[in-house]
Amino acid sequence: MKKIFLFLTILFGSSLLSPLCVNASTQFYEDEYIPNVFVVRKKGAAHFYQQGRVFRNRDTNEIAYCLQPFTLFDENAFYESVDRIESLSNETIQKIKEIASFAYPLGSSNLEYYMATQIKIWQIIEPDAEFYFTDTLDGNKTTKYDHWFQVIDDNIRVYNQAPNYNNQTFTAPIKGSISIRMPVSGTYEDILETTLPYTRKGNDIIFNQLKEGDYEVKVRRHFKTYSNQPILFYYSKTSQALMNRGGTEDKVFSFKIHVVDTSINVKKIDKDSKSSTPSGEASLKGAVFSLYNEQDEKLGTFTFDNSLEQKISVLTGNIDYLPFGKYKIKEEKAGTGYLCNTNTFEITIDESHPHIELAIENEVIKNKVELKKFFGNEQTLKAEAGVVFEIYDANDVLYNTVETNEEGLVTFILPYGTYRIHQKTTKEGYQKVEDFTVKVEKEGKEHHYVLYDDEEPKEPEEPEPHIEIEVPNTKKNASFPIVETVLGAAIILYGKKKIWV
Repeated sequence: MKKIFLFLTILFGSSLLSPLCVNASTQFYEDEYIPNVFVVRKKGAAHFYQQGRVFRNRDTNEIAYCLQPFTLFDENAFYESVDRIESLSNETIQKIKEIASFAYPLGSSNLEYYMATQIKIWQIIEPDAEFYFTDTLDGNKTTKYDHWFQVIDDNIRVYNQAPNYNNQTFTAPIKGSISIRMPVSGTYEDILETTLPYTRKGNDIIFNQLKEGDYEVKVRRHFKTYSNQPILFYYSKTSQALMNRGGTEDKVFSFKIHVVDTSINVKKIDKDSKSSTPSGEASLKGAVFSLYNEQDEKLGTFTFDNSLEQKISVLTGNIDYLPFGKYKIKEEKAGTGYLCNTNTFEITIDESHPHIELAIENEVIKNKVELKKFFGNEQTLKAEAGVVFEIYDANDVLYNTVETNEEGLVTFILPYGTYRIHQKTTKEGYQKVEDFTVKVEKEGKEHHYVLYDDEEPKEPEEPEPHIEIEVPNTKKNASFPIVETVLGAAIILYGKKKIWV
């Protein structure tokens, strides 16, 4: 009765695991028992137990795994190799393939590990049943060999875990280098597929002398399994299904390298106007600055000649290499009429900021000019308010207009250059001062002028008009004068004598 039941179980189990893509036939046999290794299958009220035993291919003597737990095996059965078992899902097939590939250590003859692999396969195929080791045949549950389960899980986890670089894009500078760290593992090797030159240093892949452009690097991860043979399933109508150990498919990962032109674009601007237009007669051209690395080593010196912008870049030929990192820029000399900017500008070039824009301000040399205006003479000098002065630059273009306050005082600032001061207005009756020149050349100098307006000179008064008339003496020995009014003037004539009254 027991043999009939077992035979029916074989037929039933075989019908569940129907084949697909049948190929050449082979035979398997049950080999040695595994000492002190016992396993139990428990499902509901059913309880089965047995001592661990090895299945092998009769032609190659290679180990095989059972796919139908605790089902009878017929050593006389002929098996057909198939690519898959149709009744198993793709997910289940993939999982048991991974277990069969990575569970058995290279060169190991540890059959306890083999049995742990067998149990892991059964747990995937029949998840509603419980499988475990016992200390004796149908004895108590033991965890003595459970650590092998963890080894299997770790190997499978490594197989399925994508590296950190997968599907990433890394940015690197022209002529620079980039290093990609490959995970450390003894279970696989990484084979690069790329047109970029590289070297290996330990687990680092280093790409050197990069050229501008976008590149894709593929990594074929080849796992070191017990066998490089493909995993096949074996099907028989009269015996339970089996599978061999073998290699698994290589994992393929990829990443991209984006090589860019790094640059630092330095622009000179006037501190007051925030533009490249200089103040006064000063010039932003001729300024000199130097580039340093993080260790304060000078990398190059640059001069603003015909342009007020200076691009530091490998492509412009100013420097040989501008890698990602921290830099310092210091101004060595300012343009004519400007003060040197003493700040140290620290910048960082990285993947997110390959191009840096930097504006360096310069403050123009300035002088304070004070005019104190008086009018009157030395005894009656008074402050002259409301006097307007015009300031002309070296091109005789009006630069500014200022006016004295109630105290006769006006103060203003002039940038570097030469200026003509012209008094435009004055108090009535007073002269203007002559034009004079102010030169702004050195920082910190002040110009003070005390100016006087003299009174305009008065013209002499003209005499009143008169007429001289020669009157003949008509009366000899006249005793009284003759008075005539000529043009309002009284003329008293005494003979030829003229008396103006």
